[in-house]
Amino acid sequence: RRVLFRSEGADLEIPRNFLELSDVRQLFVWAADKSIEHTVRARWACAILRVMHAISHLDKDLRHEYFAEIQKQIFDHFYREIHTVEGQIWLGNPKDPGSVALERFLTKPRKARESLILKLLHKKETLAEDVFDQIGLRFVTRSRMDVVRVLKFLRDRYIVMTMNIRPSRSRNNLIDPMLYRRTWREIQHAIKRGDVADRAAVDAALDHALAAGYQEMQKEIQEHNPFSSREFHSIQFTCRQLVKYRSPIYDDVRALRGFMKSVEDPAIKKILERIDFAHLAKEQRFFYPFEVQIMDKGNHDEAESGRASHAVYKTAQAKVAMKRVLEIG
Repeated sequence: RRVLFRSEGADLEIPRNFLELSDVRQLFVWAADKSIEHTVRARWACAILRVMHAISHLDKDLRHEYFAEIQKQIFDHFYREIHTVEGQIWLGNPKDPGSVALERFLTKPRKARESLILKLLHKKETLAEDVFDQIGLRFVTRSRMDVVRVLKFLRDRYIVMTMNIRPSRSRNNLIDPMLYRRTWREIQHAIKRGDVADRAAVDAALDHALAAGYQEMQKEIQEHNPFSSREFHSIQFTCRQLVKYRSPIYDDVRALRGFMKSVEDPAIKKILERIDFAHLAKEQRFFYPFEVQIMDKGNHDEAESGRASHAVYKTAQAKVAMKRVLEIG
């Protein structure tokens, strides 16, 4: 109820006979009842079964048990390049000319269970493995030009492997790449003529051009995510990282097996012989998705408190999930 009926205008209560139900099998009986007098009961039964289906997918995700280690490995890959000097956050060593000064660097905490259930319920396909943003990072830069620099840094240092990015979950409605290239060529000619002398002037010219082109770009993210506001502007993509999970009991079991060989008890030896190490993996390797968002300070502030805020996003998501589950409209 907290997940579905929290949106504005939702004034629904689950019928008492469902709250008092002790045998879940009755839900299937009620859902299959097509009689006119039991239409409402059948729809509620179907709705509850849909929610149960989403929860079953979530609870049966094998990667759930490894999440803490997965999160640590992915975040550590980025944290190695994050430095704070005198209160200023840097991507890369500040002494490196390729480093980028950041306004903020944020990592997403683990999604709450209710949030995951809601995300599954609003999807056409209710599959836990289709939740790509359980692990997320956000870079907030001073300017749009610095957004480009962050992208370049992540690529050049192989922090993000471009071949592991999912094209279908990559979107950019912040910077027009064609405008950037055209402006950069014009600035190169200006440098040769001596009209532009230093990096600050180059940055100012590029950022001014990108800001002006930003108003004409009008690339909307809605085609990928209908719940995101038109005011939410960023570069974001889903990447995958190879995670190496070492079994915490593998070495202990091997040591125990070696110790037990000296024991003369035949019953213990028989049990020991039944241990099949072929099915006890020392290390498991698998790819896990994570989401990266890069935006300038102005758009970050809008995303936090304006029309593109997360609260607005979640409200829209809850409404769609409610309609889908309850078949309203």
